[in-house]
Formats: sequence, structure tokens, C-alpha cells
Amino acid sequence: MAIYSYVAFNKKGKEEKGIIDAASLQAARSKLKNKGLYVRNISEDSEKKDRELFPFLAKYFYRIPRKEVGLFSRQLATLLGAGIPLDKSLSSIVEQTDNQSFRKIIT
Repeated sequence: MAIYSYVAFNKKGKEEKGIIDAASLQAARSKLKNKGLYVRNISEDSEKKDRELFPFLAKYFYRIPRKEVGLFSRQLATLLGAGIPLDKSLSSIVEQTDNQSFRKIIT
């Protein structure tokens, strides 16, 4: 299997970027289409060689930008400071997160 980087739009028109593991380029497009995404650009991941050693772990080592981690931390601190329970705070933040990889980490 190969790893592909993609840029796609969801049904609401928001841009989503991420990586997907598939047997071929066409299979990757099909997987994204089944998720309700409209592919704008897809290409084989340039860091593929590094990830081929442990392909089952590749999706867990995608680096989350510091800006997103900082935003997440501020949002979580604000919600918890307002007395909202942790599970509801995390659910609320997940709904607002565009990065699919980060969304999976939070859930």
C-alpha cells in the first residue's frame, strides 16, 4: 500500500488536507469520495520512504502544526475554566477542528 497526500473539499465546501493509505491512486480517490470528500489534489506522499518501515503507524506520526495545538490548548482551558465537563469540551472542540488527523487524536 502507498500513502497519498490530498487536498479535498467536504460537502460544506471547507478545505481538508490529510493523508490516506491506499493500494493505488484510484483507490485513494475512491476512499475519499466514499467519505464525502471532493478531491482537488492528490499525490503520492514525498515522505513515503520513511513511513514504509511501519506503514500501520504512519497515520499516527503525522505532525500537527504548533498553531493548531496552541489553539486547542487555549480552547480547552477556556471551556474547562467555564465549568464545562471535559467530555463536552472535547466534543465541542472536535466539531470545530478542520484537520482530520488532529480530530482523530482528540477523539
